[in-house]
Amino acid sequence: MPRLPRGKKKQRRSLKSRYRFSPNPLLIIALVFLLLIVIPSILVPDRYLFEPPSSIQPNYVEPSLRVLDHRTGQVHNLLLEDYVVGVVGAEMPASFEMEALKAQAVCARTYACKRIEMYALTPNPAHPTADVCSNPNHCQAWKSEVELQRTWGLLQNTRNLRKVTEAVKSTHGQVLTWNGALIDPVYHSTCGGRTENSEDVWALKIPYLRSVSCNCREQAPRYEARTSLSWDEVEKHLQIPIALPVTAELDTSRKSQNLIQPGQKSPTGRLKTIEVTGHSLAASEFRQRLGLNSTWLTWETNSQGITFQTRGFGHGVGLCQYGANQMASEGKKYHEILKYYYQGVEILSGSR
Repeated sequence: MPRLPRGKKKQRRSLKSRYRFSPNPLLIIALVFLLLIVIPSILVPDRYLFEPPSSIQPNYVEPSLRVLDHRTGQVHNLLLEDYVVGVVGAEMPASFEMEALKAQAVCARTYACKRIEMYALTPNPAHPTADVCSNPNHCQAWKSEVELQRTWGLLQNTRNLRKVTEAVKSTHGQVLTWNGALIDPVYHSTCGGRTENSEDVWALKIPYLRSVSCNCREQAPRYEARTSLSWDEVEKHLQIPIALPVTAELDTSRKSQNLIQPGQKSPTGRLKTIEVTGHSLAASEFRQRLGLNSTWLTWETNSQGITFQTRGFGHGVGLCQYGANQMASEGKKYHEILKYYYQGVEILSGSR
């Protein structure tokens, strides 16, 4: 091969060095944004990852519903499956097993359909302009895609949204029924080892909400907790006067033990009623006013205040989310999980 003259070699080397590529930080950031955000958003459709399962009835029409965002006061008009994505993302960690997420999706969809049915003729008195709200203390938690991204973070958002959407998509249209009617699929975070019968929490005995054993301890971060409150805080939250003895000759530590006394208990050991200086309160109300994790509780008192020891998190009725995840990690499918926590139910697929 012919060689270049020596002078031209030097010229070529100088040209190479002149146009040598140097990394541009802005270009690198743009490429990272393209790889992490733009391309995945193209690959993940706005609503679903896959086509609906063939088991869906051909005459199934997806309902819509009005969702009140209790944080902003805005009412969103959403298709049911879009709403369920926002509920699953808000109610259950996206790191949970896929079968647990599927079980949560069926619960969320059933809950929404039940509320649409209940308030078809008479508006919901708590929010007459909407079928459901996003307040978990009243309805189900729900978050928009923007809120979910804020919760999950920029790097986790695409993966988590894809996983949650797949769980909703693979159970498309499925709802829980008992004797042909939609059930009220109540659920909670952590039961503490055994779920509760409905009548021991809300007085009404519901056939499908029966107490079952549950292995949720291994995964649940709030299986047990301690909460300490001063007597002033207890009095403020309960709105019940609490008078501690102040004379030196009285043993205030011993007297304080009688200020709060346990009342009736359920078969699982949760309190149903609590006596506070002669006032009888439902344990569920006592728990709510003091911000305690559950009614499965004990306490210790002294002259300064009270320390509660709670077991579980939530009312304890229906599906236990951490128990469902444990079952899923052991190989149980979502329909097995649902039929364990809701006794005697059937799962219908978009035929209502």
